[in-house]
Amino acid sequence: MEIEAPSTACADVVVEHGRRRWRARACLEGRDEPIEYPAMTLAEMFGEGRHLTLAENGGIHRAL
Repeated sequence: MEIEAPSTACADVVVEHGRRRWRARACLEGRDEPIEYPAMTLAEMFGEGRHLTLAENGGIHRAL
């Protein structure tokens, strides 16, 4: 897993799933609720296949 935080507004988490690299964006500013257990949230999203409906060009915006 790789994490990049280009600003204080968001962080990008790069994960591999199904032999592809995916970049999931987590918004950090203006959240209504805290990010708890981000690895579990991402694992559930990929395990349930929800990443396919949220993806745009290999990126998943507002994944967390």
